[in-house]
Amino acid sequence: MLTLSLVGGILGIAVVDSLNPSLFLGQMLLFTTRRPLPRLMAYMVGLLVVNFIAGILLVLGIGATITDFIASIDPAVLLSLQIAFGAALLIFGLRFKPQPIAVDDRQPPVNLWKAFLFGVVVMVNEMTTAIPLVIAAERIAGASLSLAATVLLLIMYNLIFALPLLGFIGAYLSLRERFTARIDAINRGVQMWMPRLTRWFALGIGAVLVVQGILQAVSE
Repeated sequence: MLTLSLVGGILGIAVVDSLNPSLFLGQMLLFTTRRPLPRLMAYMVGLLVVNFIAGILLVLGIGATITDFIASIDPAVLLSLQIAFGAALLIFGLRFKPQPIAVDDRQPPVNLWKAFLFGVVVMVNEMTTAIPLVIAAERIAGASLSLAATVLLLIMYNLIFALPLLGFIGAYLSLRERFTARIDAINRGVQMWMPRLTRWFALGIGAVLVVQGILQAVSE
């Protein structure tokens, strides 16, 4: 049954889920494109399409099916994949030579389709840590709602989820040049430091995966 407490709880979870720095970083990159508003909207549509579909699948129990499938895989196979992936990251980090990304005066070649796909990729990546959405889906599934009520609740969830992103767009429309100048400064900092951080993150995560995998293999 669609109760006020259920709706309030789901929307509260959506507020927490909406405060995701990765989503804002992708948005800031698009702010540096020429005439960014259409691209920002396409990016948001990509995010929301993935988030809505993921919500439906989670409510239907697809997540549990995937979890059961992963649990059925031989632990030795998973461990080998972990070590191999960690080794690949180490090789990438050792061979990668950080260089500042060239800045192209706010004119990167990003059309609406690419902006939409960018939103899809960002959101798919975030699904690996989408704990708030999983909690919300579990509550919706536990309420035994009709399909129409489930869809309505997930639409409301995504509207709340989109509010901070819409807030940034509103700030852009209100402040224009000052807002864009600040975004440009942030983006240039990202372009300067991201290659260096990429290398050290690859080395760090790769080392952790390899060492942890070897220690676990030895202990078994």
